Amino acid sequence: MKFNEILKDEYLLKSIEKQGFEELTPIQEQAIPLLRSGVDVIGKSKTGSGKTYAYAIPAMELVNVENKATQVLILSPTRELASQECNEIRKLNEFREGCNVLPIFGGAHMDRQIINLKRGVRVVIGTPGRLCDHLRRKTLDLSEVKFVVLDEADEMLDMGFRDDIVTILDKTPKERQTALFSATMPEEIKKLAQNYMKSPVFIETDEGDDSDFIEQYFVRTDTKNKNMAIRNLLDTLAPTRTIIFCNTKKMVDSLYESLSKNGYSVCELHGDIRQSDRKNTIKAFKNGEIPVLIATDVAARGLDISGLDVVFNYDVPESNEYYVHRIGRTGRAGKSGKAFTLINTPYQKRKFDEIIKFTGNEVKEFETKFTLKGEQTQTRKEKRDEYLAEARKKAHEKRKRLPDSKTLPYGVKRSEKVKSKTASKPTKAPTQKGKRLAKEKSFIDSFSAKKPTKKRR
Repeated sequence: MKFNEILKDEYLLKSIEKQGFEELTPIQEQAIPLLRSGVDVIGKSKTGSGKTYAYAIPAMELVNVENKATQVLILSPTRELASQECNEIRKLNEFREGCNVLPIFGGAHMDRQIINLKRGVRVVIGTPGRLCDHLRRKTLDLSEVKFVVLDEADEMLDMGFRDDIVTILDKTPKERQTALFSATMPEEIKKLAQNYMKSPVFIETDEGDDSDFIEQYFVRTDTKNKNMAIRNLLDTLAPTRTIIFCNTKKMVDSLYESLSKNGYSVCELHGDIRQSDRKNTIKAFKNGEIPVLIATDVAARGLDISGLDVVFNYDVPESNEYYVHRIGRTGRAGKSGKAFTLINTPYQKRKFDEIIKFTGNEVKEFETKFTLKGEQTQTRKEKRDEYLAEARKKAHEKRKRLPDSKTLPYGVKRSEKVKSKTASKPTKAPTQKGKRLAKEKSFIDSFSAKKPTKKRR
């Protein structure tokens, strides 16, 4: 189906044609008619499926430009995704006056956001944390919201935004329309949909899964030569643009410093970097000014960067889903790509085998000058790191099963918790030694006490 067959508004059709889009993706074909009919929708689709326009087109058709109130609210897990969605929706509204869009996320100037909100914003796209900040300040009014979108809902829940999402949804009208899009569908999302959506229609598509176009490899090395191995891969493959994913911010900083010292043109991206620097980094990388981006999983979702021919996993991802999202940065839109994963401990090899079993993809071994020959052995530090990783994983799973930190139990606020009357501990009878020490202490205290002085006549 083509866009000119379903779009009635000339301004939307004109902007779509300017961007060169002709045919709808499968998720757009299913979602747009349902959302237009007014029902709530849960969409399960993989990265790169075109779901932004799947909810943006029906949402923009609902906006009344004569009303200055916020009418569409879109929640995103990261600043980068919120900024990208804002740019896409602004392109969609290029030929329509009065339908302004505002991104709201942490790291940006709060005062500027407040000024823009006071002037009137029809479409707000933001991260849950900053949106809650504005709600507490009473600078954001959601009383006239018609359409709410939860984009990458599974990622928002994994990042601990459940309470913030609930707070935001409670501030919107009950008669609103809600759309939820996610790459995976865990039980927590189903509970959220059950509580805050009205008989949602579930749609699913495999479109956007380009793993068939991605050649996947793993490289066995050891911890000592891991940096040398990634440098050898960069020299051998000579990618025009690539992302190297690390599990932690500390590892990103360490690898960035190592590659920079050895003459590689690299940039880094993680949560501790200032928003202005992050924005400049993404812009420079997209423009091709810097060919290598070292990043945490903050860049694994939502960032649409074309022309990535290779992706590296410097660390084996913590979850199966993150592996899919990471390698999904390449091999997009039917183009071929390559993904390399470095493995330097037996624990990482077991994790990687689980990931490959989950994805069902074919993965080959790639040899470099620093490929480990023979059996992999663990150092004491690696054994300790493996133990700590397992402990963190178990603790995380345990926290998921517990009630939320702000509710004791679900739905009961901490301030409403009734203090249990605990029985006072029975006092132990003093021993013979204790009695003797007490007598000695009272005897000493009697001498230290001041005697009353006689008054002079």
